[in-house]
Amino acid sequence: MADQHLVEYIQRKINGGGSRESIKATLMKAGWPEMEIEESFKKIEQSVAMPTTSDSSKEPGGAQILYTQSYSPSVQIPFKAIIITLITFLLIVLMGVGVYWYMNRSRTVPTPIISDEGGIKSDGINPAILTIRHVDVTSSWSDDQYVPPFSGQSYLSVSFSVKKAYLTPDIADIGHFRDNFSIGTKNIFLVVEVDVRNNSVKSEERRMVSALDYLKVVDSNTGIEAKPVAGGNLYVDPQENRKEFVVFVVDKNLTQATLKSGLSGSLTTSALNFFDDNAKVFNGVFLSKSGLADIYSE
Repeated sequence: MADQHLVEYIQRKINGGGSRESIKATLMKAGWPEMEIEESFKKIEQSVAMPTTSDSSKEPGGAQILYTQSYSPSVQIPFKAIIITLITFLLIVLMGVGVYWYMNRSRTVPTPIISDEGGIKSDGINPAILTIRHVDVTSSWSDDQYVPPFSGQSYLSVSFSVKKAYLTPDIADIGHFRDNFSIGTKNIFLVVEVDVRNNSVKSEERRMVSALDYLKVVDSNTGIEAKPVAGGNLYVDPQENRKEFVVFVVDKNLTQATLKSGLSGSLTTSALNFFDDNAKVFNGVFLSKSGLADIYSE
């Protein structure tokens, strides 16, 4: 199903004179899957399709029937009255639009998009610059009997490799999910970066892959297991490598955590110490689809 925010963004770009190729290239650079982009274009094209001409004025043989109407006297409406009526109608429409905008302005959720220059733009609403910490992680595994979502028992050979873990107060493009997942002000996000590879031969089709089921995060101080809220379901072509960001919700006072990754029978345990000397600190924003954005522009 096409993402409504993505559809609206593409529609605005089309209205502004952008070409399909340039819009698509920009979105793919931002980390949007090609399939989602194509579905959004398709939805836009369907919404503007014109209805077919009715054949109700044709006889069975195909001949066009020309109708004539007898003359009857008509009441002449003054031109001034017509103008006043049109102006009144337009004022009512504008008032309705204004009321709708006022009632819904607080619900507007900006979706950050990577600009052509590599920075972040958010329809005039700038994501806050935050302090983000990250640590390196080394953990790899393969699953030769991976079952892609919605595929039944069709097995796939997939390799996974954890590279980094991030601790960020917020994520620019999923902050609006806080209400959906009951994420309060006492929570922040821990994000695990995973390289995913589809090991299938070239003749196979692209498949949906996720590392979500192979990862567990536990707060080292409280022993509480973190709740995953986003990530996964990447479309990966055979012999292709893609990057996935799996997002967990943790307590805002978390300083270190334990990451368990891999197959259930051979999990790798990694200590995530976000405040020791090996941790790196970054001031910027974080996107769930493409990670750190080191260039920020208005």
